[in-house]
Amino acid sequence: MDVSVDENGKVISKPTVDQRNLKNTTIYFANYKQNTILKDISLYVYGVVIKLVPCILLTVLSILLIIELLAAKERRKKLLRPEVGNGVIKKKVQQRHLDKEKQADRTTKMLLAVLLLFLMVEFPQAIFWAS
Repeated sequence: MDVSVDENGKVISKPTVDQRNLKNTTIYFANYKQNTILKDISLYVYGVVIKLVPCILLTVLSILLIIELLAAKERRKKLLRPEVGNGVIKKKVQQRHLDKEKQADRTTKMLLAVLLLFLMVEFPQAIFWAS
């Protein structure tokens, strides 16, 4: 068994390799120096398919989701419009309406923050790799 000592003087034992559990595997290597077409295809697939397409999809889907959140907010305003009646009931309805409205606003802001952070990180990489 091999042993070594760290800077504090503690003995660190190195595990030995068990020869019975080893097996041969094939490793593939792409030589970009000889095959520039393979390099170009690889860069475009990585830049466009892996980076740019998710950025575009997330942006479109987030915009659609925000539109639906705003439409739901408007529908909620119409449904919860307080009727003339008892003042106590009117206050409770208005308070619940304000709480729901704040929650929808927080959801929209959080969604925008996640979208912008994702785009700030991924979009420059997509442009770099696709060019």
